[in-house]
Amino acid sequence: MTTSNDITNISILIVDDVRGVLELLNEALTKNGFDNVIPAENGLKAIQILENKKIDLILSDLYMDPIDGMELLKYVRSFDKHKDIPFIMLSAENTRAKVAEAIKAGVDSYVLKPFSIVTLMDKIISVLVKKGYM
Repeated sequence: MTTSNDITNISILIVDDVRGVLELLNEALTKNGFDNVIPAENGLKAIQILENKKIDLILSDLYMDPIDGMELLKYVRSFDKHKDIPFIMLSAENTRAKVAEAIKAGVDSYVLKPFSIVTLMDKIISVLVKKGYM
């Protein structure tokens, strides 16, 4: 866990099945000082990355195949070595039931699409501060 205010060392796993979204998030995070951004095209790829790299934060889309964001969140929370990784869900799904399901599963924040980069960065910083990464 990074304990300084140096965000360049924080590793962020971004998970989305839309390449354009991955590229946008990667560019936005890099421009805002996060130098260690790792993209994954779906939850299955994200799990493979989690097993091989140290990850400090996960930003994940909700709807993907073969493993969606909710399944990825439940996977992360079910293993001691991953359970404390901050997890931010990104989705256009705003029904109370889906948001409540994500909260029950242990999501740290839920960001509705479309979102501004400023809003996303505020959520990221808030979660990282809350979890003691900054």
